[in-house]
Amino acid sequence: MLTSRQINILKVIIDDYIAKAVPVGSKTLKVTYKLPYSTATIRNEMAYLEEAGLLEKTHTSSGRIPSNEGYRYYVDYLIEEEDVDELFKSKLEDLFHNKKLELEDVVKEACNIIASMTNYTSIALGADNKEEVLAKIELLPVSNNSVVVVIVTQSGKAESKIFNVNSQVDIKAISNCVKVMDKMLVGTRLSEVIYSINDNVKKELSLYIEDYENFLDTFVNAFKKFTNEEVYISGKNNIINQPDFDNIDKIRLLINAMEDHDFFETLAKNIEGPSVTIGMDKGSIYLEDVTVVTTNYQVNEEDKGVIAIVGPKRMDYEKVINLLDYVAQEISQLSLEQRGEKDE
Repeated sequence: MLTSRQINILKVIIDDYIAKAVPVGSKTLKVTYKLPYSTATIRNEMAYLEEAGLLEKTHTSSGRIPSNEGYRYYVDYLIEEEDVDELFKSKLEDLFHNKKLELEDVVKEACNIIASMTNYTSIALGADNKEEVLAKIELLPVSNNSVVVVIVTQSGKAESKIFNVNSQVDIKAISNCVKVMDKMLVGTRLSEVIYSINDNVKKELSLYIEDYENFLDTFVNAFKKFTNEEVYISGKNNIINQPDFDNIDKIRLLINAMEDHDFFETLAKNIEGPSVTIGMDKGSIYLEDVTVVTTNYQVNEEDKGVIAIVGPKRMDYEKVINLLDYVAQEISQLSLEQRGEKDE
């Protein structure tokens, strides 16, 4: 149990280190921050906080820096709710009021704004559709030479794909192909549909269209888009340019981690509200200097997407956590409004 004086000293040290990336000494605390304690008292309290595992000494300075445990204490007990920066909020409000954009586009643009305003890396993961079950495949004519094929799941989700029809293939032939796919694949999990397109399906399709392989390629691409949990990354170089990543090995490991979509899917599973991971544990690799802050937003009544900010362990936690919380609430509200408009 820390005393109020120890808590005050710890918070000032972490705030200063977050801002300057320089180890903090007792003189800085006394002179710069004018703490109402003697230099000797400050030194004694810093020594206690180091023994408690909340501060660390560096090899190159007599000052202290926060440990992982220190950052965790700071995140859990010392940061406060605060208003989001007005410039940031105005940019996001313009985005959230743009009625022409689909939710997916709003999430991506929000990631771009987050990355540019924080100078960290922003990542979005869409909802996972792999366990959805195919309910219907139907065809909608658009013009004399194009049709839209719509894939619908049992929960009501839909994905569409435009087929341009050349002069050698008529719309009726494509319609018959769609009926074949519907008859033979309905009831299959989306994750298994591609593997269910066997010789029997191909044989049936060949009765209606000579170039059925092209038809299948387009169809498979639509399913890949539907089933893959899309990962969108904005500002990948932002984190690399932080002073905390000062050697090529750290940078290489970090880039490899950010390109591993499975890693972020695992990291983001089952979170509710803002979650802070200090130090990224990726199998046999431990990325000591990295923090990932994640939160979720509502995609529909059942599914949630995830937005994450990847930054140095020395990130501005208060700013990032409040920012992500605001963005998640706004996107969830926008999703609710869009679903309401579709239901009308």
